[in-house]
Amino acid sequence: MENDLVSNPMRFWSYFKNKNINSLDSLFYNNVRYNNDGDIANAFADYFGSVFKPSTDFDGNDECKNDCVSDLVKIENVTYDDVVLAISELKSSLTVGVDNIPSFNIKGCSEFSIYPLLVLFNLSLRTKVFPGVWKQTKIIPVLKKGDAQNCKNYRPIAILSPFSKIFESIIHKKLYNQVRNLISTSQHGFIPKRSITTNLFCLTDKIISSFESGSQLDVIYTDFSKAFDSIDFGILFKKVTRMVEFLDRLDTQHTKSSIYYPMANGLLERAQRTMKESLASMCESTFQWSEKLLFFKLYNNNSIHSVTKFAPAEIFFGRKQNLPLDSFFEPVTAENESKYLRNIRNNMCSIRNEFAKNEEQYFKNNAPHIKGRKVPNFNLGDKVFVKNFSHPQVFQEKYKGPFEAIKILRNNNYVINSLKDNKTMKVNVAKIFKQEQPRPNLRN
Repeated sequence: MENDLVSNPMRFWSYFKNKNINSLDSLFYNNVRYNNDGDIANAFADYFGSVFKPSTDFDGNDECKNDCVSDLVKIENVTYDDVVLAISELKSSLTVGVDNIPSFNIKGCSEFSIYPLLVLFNLSLRTKVFPGVWKQTKIIPVLKKGDAQNCKNYRPIAILSPFSKIFESIIHKKLYNQVRNLISTSQHGFIPKRSITTNLFCLTDKIISSFESGSQLDVIYTDFSKAFDSIDFGILFKKVTRMVEFLDRLDTQHTKSSIYYPMANGLLERAQRTMKESLASMCESTFQWSEKLLFFKLYNNNSIHSVTKFAPAEIFFGRKQNLPLDSFFEPVTAENESKYLRNIRNNMCSIRNEFAKNEEQYFKNNAPHIKGRKVPNFNLGDKVFVKNFSHPQVFQEKYKGPFEAIKILRNNNYVINSLKDNKTMKVNVAKIFKQEQPRPNLRN
């Protein structure tokens, strides 16, 4: 790692960051101290939910005038090249969203997933339906500053599904290319090749010019507290709908913090069911993905005992009776339905086979700090040992145990029970390894 410090500084900072991550033993919120993991997660959820301000009733007379050109923005369909480019720009990472699907697997299996995603993206645009499961996010509390045990010192970071990121990237490029000439040259935030640095250069230039000319220059700094959570989405959506005909055609409706799901006729539902069944076995064998978290699974989970929450702004698009499965082929009918389902099955079978190979290749090439280490898969009742990472200087005494795995948690965490003193503890899969079985004596 020392030799790569100059050529690959990201690896060092990633290692440094992981070493400085400390588990939160207790949390203080609303004059109450929480010590249980479930209570801490619920406290975070309550606080983040309280910060979000629901939309107020909006007076239609206050809507902005439609001064924009009606055909300013048009997105007719997504092309094959659009999907290829978006997947190639996806960051390879072990971070997963609610669906527990890492982005590096999608990139490694891109040749098999491009066609299904192309079908889904065009279907979403044509039918005005965005999959509800893609709107679910995993919320990670990140400490801003101050006391780490004070709930109010954290801000939520949403981990999106990689499929949602791909779709968002495609739509963003298409929208931005059509409206970038209308954006003010004074805008530096969220603009490619512009940043706070370019903003400061422009400000410095104006200050120097004012000094030289002897003129007055006033600078006003503003900062909106929790700006995103304070947005009135009711007003926002109505104004945007009036401004852009593209959104007007989608007939966007917003409902406060409610959970909605895509609606479809029987043909599309059967296609989704086929893809879910094909992915089920893959999710059971790779990273222990749960059947309940497939990216086409539409489910209702109101009893979430973690910091996972649904996105605050839920958009519901209307229902259309005739839903084609592919924008570039004829609409699905009872006669040609089997062809589409067969194509989906073939693609899912290819993805399932590639996932296993791609997983091994990733850990071998893209993760030098864990090179050669396989992702273990423990079952309940297995005898395991624990690696002691707390004291590297006594690494020779790195094993203690044995333990018995008694409960499997999310994110590769296990509850293990000591066979010596009958005490239980929670440990990550990276810190445990399975007891090797004695080799048979072949000489006898």
